[in-house]
Amino acid sequence: NEKEAMDLYKKLRNIGTPAHAAKRHLPVNRFITWQFKADLHNSLHYLGLRMDSHAQLEIREPSEAIARCVKAVAPWSYDAFERYRLNGISFSSDEAEVLKQILAGHPVESAIPERWLRRSEDGNLRPHRERDELITKLKKLDLNPEIK
Repeated sequence: NEKEAMDLYKKLRNIGTPAHAAKRHLPVNRFITWQFKADLHNSLHYLGLRMDSHAQLEIREPSEAIARCVKAVAPWSYDAFERYRLNGISFSSDEAEVLKQILAGHPVESAIPERWLRRSEDGNLRPHRERDELITKLKKLDLNPEIK
């Protein structure tokens, strides 16, 4: 066990065995030191990717722990990160075009590109990630889009 290994190491050192030779009896965990270095910009970029709703849960959970550390070290920057990146809304060029048309008074269904509105043989809308993400964003803006 580790205590016995440490006792043996100390005995060997006491009788004059060089440290590098005595260390061979110690467990490997005695030699491992973890150091993490990152700048704030890259840390926040990492967190933005890993805390996104599209990221796997196994990635999001440790990222939230890292986020708490970043928040403790740089609270103002983390606050801006939450407001502008995590809780902000960004639009692709296609989504921005749809939003312009909706704000100009066009019905949602006519503003959305036709390729996003393809229907299956039974008449139901086919799944479409871009359309669904746009609808989610529009709901956040209380525009409550409805597609029939």
